[in-house]
Amino acid sequence: MRSKDPKIMKEILEYVENYQRNNSGSSPSKAMISKAVGISRSGASNYLIAMAERNMIRYDGYNIGTRYLENYNSNSSPATQLNNTVSCGYGDNQSQRIVGICELPEMLFGKGDYFIVEASGDSMEDIGVFDKDILIFDKKITPEVGECVVFLDNDGMSALKRFGGFESGEPVLEFMNEKKYPGERYHCNNFVCQGVLKYSIRKY
Repeated sequence: MRSKDPKIMKEILEYVENYQRNNSGSSPSKAMISKAVGISRSGASNYLIAMAERNMIRYDGYNIGTRYLENYNSNSSPATQLNNTVSCGYGDNQSQRIVGICELPEMLFGKGDYFIVEASGDSMEDIGVFDKDILIFDKKITPEVGECVVFLDNDGMSALKRFGGFESGEPVLEFMNEKKYPGERYHCNNFVCQGVLKYSIRKY
């Protein structure tokens, strides 16, 4: 193994783990490490290789794996953040674009394949979903009756509604705001379930 200063290796490890802790698990670049501990960029690369040989980290030349990162990933689920809102009304055809990935703590949210969007509209207030709430969906494609789903219909429109099962072979989507939309529901010729609502986070 290469002869390296244990003090510098400790400084690098502490810096990398602190960076991962404060940046959603992402790792610093070699340039950032070299600046943080006062060594050259090539020196930082050599230290990372030596630390990997000593099983202090995992390093493939690009990514840095640490014990903190392993614990972080094992106790959380990734969630895709989308740029659009989900309609809590009669539907819209906004395009979707991924703007980031965040990690949801397993202790709070459990394991799942999640995506996150903002609510827009008032048709789901009876179940506690309000305009501007942050909604977390599980990418489940076969909903159960009574679950709230974001769906895509044949016209490319999407919205959040309660899945009411099937009538005459057609899926039924229900509004959940009896005061404003009494008895409102509609049938789709067909629809694709994009996700099932799991959590709603209120902004104050």
